[in-house]
Amino acid sequence: MEFDKLFQQNIAQLQGISSALAENLLLYKDRVTIEKSSNGLVVICDGEIISSNIERDIAESLGAQLQNPDGISLPLISQPGLPDETPGEIVSNAIHSRQQILLQSLVLDAPEKKKIPSSRSNYKTCMLLGSLAIVPLLDIVIAKKIPAKTIILVESNLSLLAAVLHLYNFSEKLLQLKSKGFGFHFIYEENYANLRKRILERLTNSLLISLHGMQILRSPNIRSELLSLRSWLHSPDELPSAVTGILGFTTDELNQSINTLSSLKVAKDGVINLIDYSSRIDQKLPIVIVASGPSLDDSIEVLSKIQNNVIVVSCGSSLGSLIRAGIKVDYTVILERNAETYYSLIELVKEYPEIQKISLLSSVTVDPRIPGLFQKTIFFSRPYSVTTAIFPFLKKSILPIAGPQVVNAALEIFLILKAKSIVLLGCDLSSSKQKQSRSINSYGLEVRKLSIPDRGSEGRTVFTSPDLLYVRSKIESVLMNNDLSGDSNVYRIGEGLPIKNTIQIDSLALQELVQPNKNDIQVNSLNEDYVKSIQTPIDFKEQLNNLHNCLALANDYIANFENSLELAEEWDDKLYCEISTYVSRYRYTFSNKNVPYTFFTPLFFYACQSLYVSDSADSFKKSLVQTKTNIKRSHEYFKCLFQLLIEIAESDYPDLYCDKGYLEHRSRLTLSRIIS
Repeated sequence: MEFDKLFQQNIAQLQGISSALAENLLLYKDRVTIEKSSNGLVVICDGEIISSNIERDIAESLGAQLQNPDGISLPLISQPGLPDETPGEIVSNAIHSRQQILLQSLVLDAPEKKKIPSSRSNYKTCMLLGSLAIVPLLDIVIAKKIPAKTIILVESNLSLLAAVLHLYNFSEKLLQLKSKGFGFHFIYEENYANLRKRILERLTNSLLISLHGMQILRSPNIRSELLSLRSWLHSPDELPSAVTGILGFTTDELNQSINTLSSLKVAKDGVINLIDYSSRIDQKLPIVIVASGPSLDDSIEVLSKIQNNVIVVSCGSSLGSLIRAGIKVDYTVILERNAETYYSLIELVKEYPEIQKISLLSSVTVDPRIPGLFQKTIFFSRPYSVTTAIFPFLKKSILPIAGPQVVNAALEIFLILKAKSIVLLGCDLSSSKQKQSRSINSYGLEVRKLSIPDRGSEGRTVFTSPDLLYVRSKIESVLMNNDLSGDSNVYRIGEGLPIKNTIQIDSLALQELVQPNKNDIQVNSLNEDYVKSIQTPIDFKEQLNNLHNCLALANDYIANFENSLELAEEWDDKLYCEISTYVSRYRYTFSNKNVPYTFFTPLFFYACQSLYVSDSADSFKKSLVQTKTNIKRSHEYFKCLFQLLIEIAESDYPDLYCDKGYLEHRSRLTLSRIIS
């Protein structure tokens, strides 16, 4: 009875903290039994003995884990020994660069970089997987026996949290935690895939800065979903890749913004064609999405036989392999913002002028000279992009993920348009030969380092890389987020990494898939647009106002943030929440005002990392001084960056397509005027 009484007290107090959680936990009351034995308290959940001595199990588990911190490894992108460049020079070097120039140059002055201790032993955040150890952990945190100031509890089984409410005065501990300046966050989801998605969303949005020195702890007897989550948190191709991608967008975003501004400047009659996602592909012709994996070379012959009975969509560099093999291409999809793509296409068009008859599906952020190479261009937008914040009318064309590689975007487009049958060809994400990462005749010079062995879809060893593993995870996310019914299937041909929710087929099965259409439909799909577009007028006056608004709000943003730092005396949850507000929550406020928050997050993340590694009042003061210096330097960069975009938006771009070096020349010329 004493355990039931404690449970009811907890529920009553939780009503004032989170009524929804309290009501939900009430449903689990009768699924928990606590019994006393000679060894200690026995915990039974859903008829299963979870622990025969819960106090002992928790003490042993926590003690061992706290002695050996299990942290998330995130790279410090800022490198020691880089030249001390002005913000203007940094921005100039970033134009058309493939390297993450901005993140490598702006933050953490070189003399201090070598003094940063390992975050594995100096964590500020604990993520606890499973509920059973939460109250003993809170006691340790409140007593300041470990440096953590923020706790994130992750649970996939509310029966275990209900058991905690039978064992401890949990709600009282939460109030005590809050009164002493510590933070607490709770994430609950039963399904593993949904749980992983929720974690990624929370960590890369409202809890992004908590990733500095986060320790992972486990309660006794956690479910398999949480064990899998722990592996996912440490996997180099999952959370670290996602976070690094988010933080590494700054150089990309600068160049994408320049490209978008320029594309809109030269748009014919001030109108841009955006994908109409409300339209549907009603015909039954299979959509063959062709990537440039090495298995494409083995499939060229069969594709040649069926090309008139399918819609062929090339992804980036695979266009070279297809056009050189005499394959008709209906659509080509381009995502990359680099000028090298334009130069490669120019050479290909010289050799095969028929390319200009192909319809282009393009991100609005690509080199603005590329659309002029094709008969028709339909644009789509990338999510969370600076350009969609500056240009609100682009939001109607956003793809939910749109990356990181062009094959992801192509697949997403035709899934949204409800294509009945999609075939992925050359989408290997690996190679059986480490020295051959792409189809022989694909255009461009990119070479991937394939160093990770894995089991391929046909059971043999293939070699891949962290970035390609991340590409696969995003493809699987796209497939999981789209309703695939019996009338809409995604097939995959070629040896490579297995991809969930695809149907692996061979060349013979591919021909049989196309055969039913042969007598019904014989088309030259070049003469028909299966991807519809919406003509959208461009209002540059509104965009210029948005850019000026960005610069003004950036000034206020920096001033308010510096005021918060001035008042800080130690690292506590109050400072954590204030930084979270400026770095994360403000992004939504800014987004509503058409401010590109993507520029802010990475630089503040790294500018503030020195605060996380301080382990005493003295080192905190030194870290605070360094952080203020980094913030001011970042502010100078912000001003330089926005002024550059404003200059470009106000300039004219005659004969943009005539000179290969024109865009780069004009950008640098504009920047030189700003610097001077």
